[in-house]
Amino acid sequence: MFNAVAGAHAAVGIYGKPGDIHRAVVKIPDRRLDALFALIQSRNVVHAEIEYVDFPPSVKDDGHPESMFPTALRECESFVAVINCFDSTIGRSAVDRIRDLQSEMILADFVIAESRRTRQEKDLARGGKQNPAEIEAIKKAAAILEAERPLRSAEFSSGELVHLSGFAFLSLKPLLVVLNTAEGAAVDAALIEQIQSDHVLGAKTALTALCGKVEMELAELSPDDRAAFLADFGITEPATDKLIRMSYDLLDLITFFTGAEKETRAWPIKRGTTALEAAGHIHQDMKRGFIRAEVVPVRKLIELGGMAGCRKTAAVRLEGKEYVVADGDFIFFRFNV
Repeated sequence: MFNAVAGAHAAVGIYGKPGDIHRAVVKIPDRRLDALFALIQSRNVVHAEIEYVDFPPSVKDDGHPESMFPTALRECESFVAVINCFDSTIGRSAVDRIRDLQSEMILADFVIAESRRTRQEKDLARGGKQNPAEIEAIKKAAAILEAERPLRSAEFSSGELVHLSGFAFLSLKPLLVVLNTAEGAAVDAALIEQIQSDHVLGAKTALTALCGKVEMELAELSPDDRAAFLADFGITEPATDKLIRMSYDLLDLITFFTGAEKETRAWPIKRGTTALEAAGHIHQDMKRGFIRAEVVPVRKLIELGGMAGCRKTAAVRLEGKEYVVADGDFIFFRFNV
């Protein structure tokens, strides 16, 4: 699956060495960017990117359940869990394996939360000082985990999340489950429905299915051969493209676009980012000297043939610093330093 997404040839899974970690930076497929680049005809095009990290299978230590998840794994912002579904007999097992994974994350997080809560209580008993807000955040997290619920299923305030962020809780991070099928097989729709209805997954999770072997072989083809293969089977895009976009969406990222003679570019930002903050993603001088943003939906820009056509039809909006950028905005920043 890693090789399929990354277009790599890494020795992963049972073929890898214990402790091997593989990394790959992957471009986010975006037809809007492709069309914008064709319209502007810049010298260069830059996609939004996401990094995938492949870890060796975890080894459970009943004495220290948190140790089965290496530190590097905790540093990731979200997870993709690949579940084997190579034949019909594994259907029920797939549900159990997802549930087991969730339980292991919850237990590992609970050990960390309880350890911190115990230290806080001991420190207070000795007359030490503790941040009351952190104490309440940890107490709340520990109670949720003790109830065998992942932290991602609960609502936390922005302040609580600040206090919890340093603990890198696994069950707080978004989770994408991929059902890996056998070549030529289809995942039973009933299995997908069962997973969705059994509440195995919940908030900040997503589910998809594909055949990793076929997708890896597809990734190894030349662009022309890949296009021909997809056309022969009536497929509009590789399944891994959908997986990459689902990963991107789970991170709560959106894309805005810029374009000029030198470069056409897709910029990934967190949902809720203001125009002023978006300008800072490009350059701090642009943020410091921000005057206004000229904004038009990229699809409208392409439809009308460029900014000139958009201005003629009054499709361009002038927005200020507090404007919240929408997914698909094409933005031209006016600034003065």
